[in-house]
Amino acid sequence: MKKLYAVLLLLSIFTGSSVAQTTPAHDAAMYKITLPAFSEFKSVIMTGIFRNSGTDTLYSVTINWRINDGQLQQLVKTDLSVSRNQTWPFTAPKEMVLNTEGSVVVKVWVSMPNGVQDEKASNDTLTHTIQVIEKYPVRHMLIEEVTGTWCGYCPRAPIIYRTNVQPAFPNTIFAAIHNGDGMTITESRDLQNTYVTGVPTGFVDRKKTLTGAGIDFAPEDWLGVLNNVDNRFTPVDLKVYNYYDPTTGFWKIDVVSDFVFDLTCSYRMNCYIIEDSLSGTGSNWDQRNFFNGGASEPYMSLQGAGDPIPGYKHHHVVRKMLGGSWGQAGTIPATVKRGDRYVFSQTFKADSKWKMANVHIVGIVQQWDTDKLKRPIINCVEGEVELLTGTNSTTFHPGFRVFPNPVSDLVWVEYTATENSNSQIQIINSLGQEIHSQAANHQPGTHTLSISMEDFTPGIYFIKLTNAKQVLVERVIKD
Repeated sequence: MKKLYAVLLLLSIFTGSSVAQTTPAHDAAMYKITLPAFSEFKSVIMTGIFRNSGTDTLYSVTINWRINDGQLQQLVKTDLSVSRNQTWPFTAPKEMVLNTEGSVVVKVWVSMPNGVQDEKASNDTLTHTIQVIEKYPVRHMLIEEVTGTWCGYCPRAPIIYRTNVQPAFPNTIFAAIHNGDGMTITESRDLQNTYVTGVPTGFVDRKKTLTGAGIDFAPEDWLGVLNNVDNRFTPVDLKVYNYYDPTTGFWKIDVVSDFVFDLTCSYRMNCYIIEDSLSGTGSNWDQRNFFNGGASEPYMSLQGAGDPIPGYKHHHVVRKMLGGSWGQAGTIPATVKRGDRYVFSQTFKADSKWKMANVHIVGIVQQWDTDKLKRPIINCVEGEVELLTGTNSTTFHPGFRVFPNPVSDLVWVEYTATENSNSQIQIINSLGQEIHSQAANHQPGTHTLSISMEDFTPGIYFIKLTNAKQVLVERVIKD
């Protein structure tokens, strides 16, 4: 038994001395550096935290950094008293100037603890990459109001947006999602079931900005939310193109996403169809109004208007969500690179109830996450309905496809021939003038050919396929 105790004693002594030997006396470690991941051209201040990982109290240390392997810069910190495992903040003495597009790699390391060589180099260094662009893409923010004709307090929401929010944030886009009336759409059900706690309420880019709060905010809070979110940064430039054939009712919409940074993301594209000046008769359309008997500014226009208000004009009404509540899966891959372009393309017949003169569209890039409180809007953009012009043909066909769209150099035309007949491909400009023509393979089956548009002037063109059976047209944007 005495021998066993002796062995255990020797083992504990040996183990303790081994631990002591692996903890150096002088070991400063770089713990954290704070810099943006993305930036426009501007100057930024680097801050960070280092830690004393040695056994001796740390009285001085040198912070070193290089930008893209450039000139060595240093900050010597003295008059310290940092105990073992204690951390200490630092701030670079001058701004870091970001004025070149591309990736900026910042290497930061700590050295010379107490004026001697650091005894453990493996924890000295951190690196950080900043992706820099001259100017962020144009950013718009989406306010989605949830409303209903049965809600007597709801008429105040568009007034608050018009008088308070829009003047302060003209880059906002307003969309009214209806519940329980004649303007309700099934695609919004999941969105409402997930976020709505009452009406009128609204989502501001679907962002959660307050501790313990949800996504929906009362109209009076929208301005405060906008003041407390980043309303400038977005990694994606967004455009919408469309053309509508009033003869057949067919409508082609393209939401185009151009990424300006490398990203690992879970993004999806969407498009809302929005209509203004909607009205009707009955409870599904006439708006309840609790301000009818007495109102104060800015709601005086509601006083004496009736309860309900007959013939009330509903604006910004979401008539369709082409990608549903959460966007179309698969429209943007998990990894994107600077310069990548993705297109969410939809061709469908417009609802005959829509008054197309009052309709516009909103293209959207939104985030998807298993956590429903982490599904913000990344960017959005509005577009007006454009009528199909510049050619006599207004035929749409699923067997005819033009891509990419927009195009910068080569455009690919994919078409299906059902029988032997002479086929021709033409490119027509917006004035109706033919600027290119070539024969196309007329054998039965699906064919693909490419046409160079590299030297074409930027603008709108129409690619027209003609054979004995049909005339098919697709519009393409040359950028």
